[in-house]
Amino acid sequence: MGLAKMASASTVKTLAQLVVSFIFAFILFRYTATNVVGEYYFWQSLLFFGGLIFGSITGAASYILPKAGKKAVNYIIAASLVILPIAFLVYVVVFAYFGLEHFVWLALISALSNIATFTIASLINSYRAKDYVYVSFATYAVKIIFLLLFIFIFGSLSFWTLIILVLLAQSPALILFVKMLLQVRPSVSDFISSFNKILSHWKAGFFAYSVNVLNSIILISDVFFIGVFFTMEDTGIYNAIGNLVKYAMYAIPGGIAAFVFPMAVKEGKGFLKKAIFFLTLLLLPLVVIAIYPVPFIKVITGGYQDFANITLFFLPALLFVPISAGLMRFFLGRKNYNVLLYLFIVAAVNLVVNYFLAVDADMWLYGIVLASSISAVLFAMLLSYLALKERILDASFVLKYLLQSSLLAVILYAISTHLPLPKTFGDLFAALIYSISAIVVAYILNILLSIAIYNKLFFESFEDVKRLFGRLAGRFFKTPSNN
Repeated sequence: MGLAKMASASTVKTLAQLVVSFIFAFILFRYTATNVVGEYYFWQSLLFFGGLIFGSITGAASYILPKAGKKAVNYIIAASLVILPIAFLVYVVVFAYFGLEHFVWLALISALSNIATFTIASLINSYRAKDYVYVSFATYAVKIIFLLLFIFIFGSLSFWTLIILVLLAQSPALILFVKMLLQVRPSVSDFISSFNKILSHWKAGFFAYSVNVLNSIILISDVFFIGVFFTMEDTGIYNAIGNLVKYAMYAIPGGIAAFVFPMAVKEGKGFLKKAIFFLTLLLLPLVVIAIYPVPFIKVITGGYQDFANITLFFLPALLFVPISAGLMRFFLGRKNYNVLLYLFIVAAVNLVVNYFLAVDADMWLYGIVLASSISAVLFAMLLSYLALKERILDASFVLKYLLQSSLLAVILYAISTHLPLPKTFGDLFAALIYSISAIVVAYILNILLSIAIYNKLFFESFEDVKRLFGRLAGRFFKTPSNN
């Protein structure tokens, strides 16, 4: 029951996050200098070092909190109060090393941001679904309100305006943390026993921790490499172009997979095939963003169209997103340690290829994007191999998936190159119309290909997932949040 509520809550939160992210990007890239955008995202990549510390606690919490009841709050408070000063000191060293200005204040804000993130994560782990949604929505509302207020007052966004915005956006979670702290008011003995409980579960949390760390290396290494080896201007350009595709690669698939695949773990491999097929229907058409990116970039950023061809290097990764996101969620749900090995291999390859292509081969941002695609394709191949080896998927299903994804990419590319489509856009409305049209065409083609290639599975999957959506939504809205 708790799993169903959290799966549906995660999806509601993801949909809201996508809307807020679109609004944030729409404003950020129009009212912020490119080098400031680069500084902001480089700082965010450095937040990973705090995650190395907090991630171990979050991993342990995923095992403790679901069974902890009222004591869950004690564990959250104990972990946070101990880790906060450690994270602060780590950030001071990291930010000073990379030459960030006012690194002490920046370290404090970063450490508090980690506290907020951990507090929200604790709501997930303790199955407080509605509280999780409420805090998330409050965070998004505060972020947009102050973003608009800052634009109205200052007319543009500076690096420190963005940092303060992050702190303000985290205020609902920080207020919740303070509220929990005042409710508990733990004695020294309570504090020690709570922290000992967390330490005793570090081995159980090792799997979740390792997955988070390795996944984070894969996700942030691109921005980190650009920030270290190139300029903040380059980092800004990359994020203006790459963020659009990354949402198609990670954020959207992650949110949808979090909704469907916890149930797939229980339902078994028969449902897994249908769930992956459902992801293919929803996500595969997003390859059009890489094939014809100009209108999408115009809508999101208002500019940067001269660098649109960078997105084509993301295409191989986008083609494998549905099957990769689906299998990863499935294997993580079963705590299959092969995923850990594969993530380690992919993270290592990602770091080496990033350096070789971007720095040694002097391919600039194209090398960074190509490295991300190589890593993503490698990970998808390893997961597919594991699924075939353990007879979770059959070879015919994987071959049909490859056929569908390849045909869709070829047809969309042929359309984009042979039709007289605009190469640049000066008008936002025209870019929006072309973006919507491109998405609609991609979805229609994908549905037709799905019916032609899979036939019976198309209709079976649609009915099964529709029933699953109804069941999960019913549990989320009808079940009390304190169960």
